[in-house]
Amino acid sequence: AQFVSSDGTSLGNYRKQHLWLCIEGRVFTAGDKQTIVTYKGMKIGILICYDIEFPEIVRCLALEGVHFVAVPTASTVISRVIASAVIPSRARENQFFVAYVNHCGGEHFIGCSCVCGPDGKDIVRAGEKECLMFASIDVSQSVSVRNENSYLKERRPELYSKLVS
Repeated sequence: AQFVSSDGTSLGNYRKQHLWLCIEGRVFTAGDKQTIVTYKGMKIGILICYDIEFPEIVRCLALEGVHFVAVPTASTVISRVIASAVIPSRARENQFFVAYVNHCGGEHFIGCSCVCGPDGKDIVRAGEKECLMFASIDVSQSVSVRNENSYLKERRPELYSKLVS
């Protein structure tokens, strides 16, 4: 995924790190690094599709001080719970904005794109049909939520050693 500024400049390139069910591995090579860009004063992390389903990689972005995560995806009917439950949870537990932008149409793709705030609540949410959505993002909201109830400060990494092995 490319992050392109309003003047057409490429500010970052991200390669998907978790390839879905080894099917994508036949065609693609997994990436191995995070991509964070700064745009208009906002630190933005980029993930692709299946990556958002791995809480560890999302938490790494939060620990880097990201305010917003952009997730282009092509989720199917079997992944409906990702849009409805996982995306709000990732936004809340990491206290940043998440934009989940899904393909829609045909027999398989469900749409249901959304932007969730750092409190886990929907800012905007699409249905299953194609639409154009807009969301206003205030970076200070992410900072405010982190100050009120900081999951990041209250973590106990010494208890999580099995996660990095």
